[in-house]
Amino acid sequence: MSGEDRANAKLAKAGDLDALMDLADGDDGDGEAYKWLQAAVDFGHEEAQERIDDLLTGSSLHDDDDQFITGNAHLELGMAYSTGSEGLPKDLDLAKRHFKQAVECGYPDSVTGSEEIVRDLREKLDGDALAVFSGVFRK
Repeated sequence: MSGEDRANAKLAKAGDLDALMDLADGDDGDGEAYKWLQAAVDFGHEEAQERIDDLLTGSSLHDDDDQFITGNAHLELGMAYSTGSEGLPKDLDLAKRHFKQAVECGYPDSVTGSEEIVRDLREKLDGDALAVFSGVFRK
């Protein structure tokens, strides 16, 4: 886990939405901002949803027709909540929700090598976390 992830998780927990929106200024920043704003929503900062809506309509995410970026963000959050990594707590309910949102985005099915991605992620989990993951990703 990078120090950047821990810092972003702290911003999400605190609901520092301006700082999270600032993530959109860098390379691949729109996806990072989306991911951490989603985490802010998870921590009860409902106003983060407005910022997410802004990203989806007024940033490069507007052109994410295949939902690759947003789907990947949900998959990453699901894994982080499954393992208690990236500065996020272990929370299997949130993990399941984000895994389901990734699937709703068509991710990773829309990616070449999706079966390998799912297999590799499955190998990183065990116990209840593996059961949650396998319940959503049945491949």
